[in-house]
Amino acid sequence: MVDRTVNVSGYPHTPFANRGVLTAAHGPARFIDLAKTLALSLELHSPHVPRAIVTDSDDPELIKLFDVIVEYRPEFGPGHFQKSVLDLYTPFNETFFIESDSLCTRDIDTLWALFQSVPFGVSGQRTELGHSVSIKPSTFQDLEFDSLPAVTGGLVYFRRGPDSDSIFQQCRKIMDHYEELPLDLVPTGATDEVAFSLAVAMHGLPAIDDNWASLAAPNGDQERLCIDVLGGKTNIVRDGKCIQPAVIHFSGKWINGSEYRRERLMLDLVVRKRWPKPIAALIAKGMSIVPAIPSEG
Repeated sequence: MVDRTVNVSGYPHTPFANRGVLTAAHGPARFIDLAKTLALSLELHSPHVPRAIVTDSDDPELIKLFDVIVEYRPEFGPGHFQKSVLDLYTPFNETFFIESDSLCTRDIDTLWALFQSVPFGVSGQRTELGHSVSIKPSTFQDLEFDSLPAVTGGLVYFRRGPDSDSIFQQCRKIMDHYEELPLDLVPTGATDEVAFSLAVAMHGLPAIDDNWASLAAPNGDQERLCIDVLGGKTNIVRDGKCIQPAVIHFSGKWINGSEYRRERLMLDLVVRKRWPKPIAALIAKGMSIVPAIPSEG
């Protein structure tokens, strides 16, 4: 078990700004490159919103793309455990954490209002379990519930204060005692989505059902993704309906799909290199020249 309650001197940070976007990328250079592309999309659509990154990289370009560089602390825990300490990392009073393998497709200013009713927000819908679930009172509160918010961890909103502090502390407890959870409730291996879902349910908060206005991830081959980051136009056809999220999460195989590779090239040419959009568009047509994200660092 990882003890993440020690060596937190200086955490959480003194706020750098009231509102901002936080992401994280550490380890292999390919993860750093993803974060840099996310920053370019935010620079294009929301240049007024401060950006921060949790990283162990000394890539000099990060200083140009992010307002705040936050030191990655491996002692806080491996992998998904890092998501449960975002409250310690953030330099903002109000934070949108966005996964680095995402792209902003329009101004995110409209998203703050969607989450103002909660101190901690994840987008999703309530899911009926079909049975009552009891969390073991030896470790957790003696609570029973028959539904949980089905959440996506690609975007998380939280506001500094005792309420969000309590939710993050509960997340950390869940991650540390994952083996005590009902096996029919959670998949094998601790995941931040499950921790967030349970913590939100235990605090009596709903997931924010925003009709996928904040974030969506393409889901399966049956969905059609039409994305134009430079033009601020994104559509996903899902269950016969068209959704238009402000942030697209390119999880899984989608990160090496032609859509992400094309938009990555366009952002590099237009935002970083200042090429005219028509010329960048012509270049983007030759998608065979756009390399995939390396699978290894």
